[in-house]
Amino acid sequence: MSIVGDQEIYAYAMEVISNITDDVVSAKYSDPGANLSVRWSEADEFNASAPLPPVVEHPPGHVIVINYALAKQLYRDAENFVKFTEDPRTIEFVNKFPKEYRYHLLLPVEFSRESCIKNIFLASLTWIYFHELAHLNQEHGVVRADGTHLDEPSYADEREDKKKDLTLREALLWHTTELAADAEGTVRCISELHRHFAQGKGGDKFQAEPDLIAASYLLICGLSCVLYRFNGGTLKPAYDYPRGTHPNAIFRLEQIIKKICQALVFIGETHQYEISNREILKLTKQAADLGAYFTYFYLSDRSSDLSELVVRGLYERPEYKRYMQKIISTWDEIAPALKVNTRYPVQAGFLYFSDKYRDYNFGNPPNNEGNKVS
Repeated sequence: MSIVGDQEIYAYAMEVISNITDDVVSAKYSDPGANLSVRWSEADEFNASAPLPPVVEHPPGHVIVINYALAKQLYRDAENFVKFTEDPRTIEFVNKFPKEYRYHLLLPVEFSRESCIKNIFLASLTWIYFHELAHLNQEHGVVRADGTHLDEPSYADEREDKKKDLTLREALLWHTTELAADAEGTVRCISELHRHFAQGKGGDKFQAEPDLIAASYLLICGLSCVLYRFNGGTLKPAYDYPRGTHPNAIFRLEQIIKKICQALVFIGETHQYEISNREILKLTKQAADLGAYFTYFYLSDRSSDLSELVVRGLYERPEYKRYMQKIISTWDEIAPALKVNTRYPVQAGFLYFSDKYRDYNFGNPPNNEGNKVS
C-alpha cells in the first residue's frame, strides 16, 4: 500500500471542496454580487471556521476557512481507524457483543481498504464543510449578536475554545446554533453522499443502495473522531447549563445519528431501498461505537469510562434532561428569526424537537421512543 503524503492530501481535499463549492455557488448564490468562497489556512490546529456577520448582508459574501492541519489529521485518523478495525484485539472485543447488536463486518465490503480510508476522510471533511455552510446559511451571527452587544463578526470556530469566557446567555446561543448547524450540515452531507452514489458503480443502480449505506456507515465512524477532536479529546461533564462554546461530543453524536437515521429512512422510502429501520439502527450504532473505541484508545485522555462514549440513544441519557430544557427553550426563542433569515432553506435539516422528546425532557416518560427511528 502506497503512503499518501501531506501535499497529496491537501491537493485532494482542495479539489473536492472546490468542486462542492462550485456546485453550491451555481445553485444557490445566483444573485448579483453574492459569493461563497473557501480559504485554506496554515494555522497548525485541527479547526475550521466561518466569520458570521452580526447583520444580514445583501448580497452575501460568505467565507469558510479550513486549516490544512485539519485535512491532514482527518486523513491520518482515517488511516489509523482502518488499522484499528484490522487489529485482532479490536475484532475480539467487538465479537463479544450480542449478535443482534452487530451489523456486518467492521469495514464495509463495498469498498476496498484504500477506498474506506478515502471515504472516511471525504465524508468527514464534507460534513465539516456543510456544518460551516449551515452557520452561514442560517445567519447564526445575527442570533449570536442579539443581546450580546456584538458589532463585529463572530467566528464559528469548530474547536472548543477553552479561553473564551461566555456568559450563560452567550453559551445558550452558541450551543443551540451549533446543534442547528449539525442538523442542517448532516442532511446536506447525506444528500451529497446519495447524489454521489445514486448511479451506482458502472451505472449499476442496484449498487446505489449498498454504496450509500456503506458510505453513511463510514461517515459515522469518522464523525466520532471529528467531534472528540473538536472537544480536545475529552468528554465534557453533563452540566445542567451550557458551558463553553460547544456541546458535549457524545451528545452531538447522538443527535447527529438520529438525523442520519431519519435521512436514510426518507431516502430509502423515496427510492424504494430495501434496508429496514432495524438494520439502519444497527449499522449506525456499530459505526458510532467503533468510532468511540478508536477515540478512547487513540485520542482521548482516558479520563472517562469507555461506556460513557458508547451511543445509547437520547432517551437513555437522562443526565442531559435539564441541559436540554434550556436548549429547547432557547431554540423556541430564536427559531422564528432563523426561519426568516435563512437564505436557502433545507427543510429536513432545520433543527426540530418532537413533542415526545419535549415531553421526555420536561418530565413526561417516553413511549418506548428510544427504539424508533423518528
